[in-house]
Amino acid sequence: MAKDGIPFVVIPFLLGVIFLLLNIPVISYVFAIILYIFTLYFAFFFRDPPRKIVALEHEWVSPVDGTILDVVSDTDSNRLIVFLSIFNVHVTRLPYGGKLEKMEYFKGEFLPAYREKASELNERIVLTIDSSSFKYSLKLIAGIAARRIRMWVHQGEQLDTGSKIGIIMFGSRAELSLPKSVSLLVKKGDKVYGGLTLIGKKKSQE
Repeated sequence: MAKDGIPFVVIPFLLGVIFLLLNIPVISYVFAIILYIFTLYFAFFFRDPPRKIVALEHEWVSPVDGTILDVVSDTDSNRLIVFLSIFNVHVTRLPYGGKLEKMEYFKGEFLPAYREKASELNERIVLTIDSSSFKYSLKLIAGIAARRIRMWVHQGEQLDTGSKIGIIMFGSRAELSLPKSVSLLVKKGDKVYGGLTLIGKKKSQE
């Protein structure tokens, strides 16, 4: 389980124990059951399953678990948009190794993450990664239920492909801008898994 989930699991569990100890007829059991349901959900949500990263040097992996909402072709990059439901693993990974050059936080709204406006209006963190031969960006966006984005890395760190970098809490969105030199291996509607699904590779390596 991700360390950020410990308070979410422990607190409702202990409150459930307290209600049972109070032994108030009906009320104690009802509240205890509700609290234990929350405990089980939080334990499920903050799961951090072990994953073996097998990507080669020229390959990119998905930064998150979720469904690809769209693939947008911009002037000098392809933007991959992934939606994470409240049932997906929310641990976020680096899609391609490099130095975390910049990490910018933008305060904003909490619109549903599947809406296009969420990209620019919602609370978000934008990462710029320098792979030495090119730079790319990864945007982590909070949704209507996601009120926090916790980062586990710091600006200036050198990170490998698939490294865990943080967690977005309770339903969100991730946007990855890949250089045009990368050939996409996924499309709109595909299910992807952070660190496991290969989403692209350098065209020169095909």
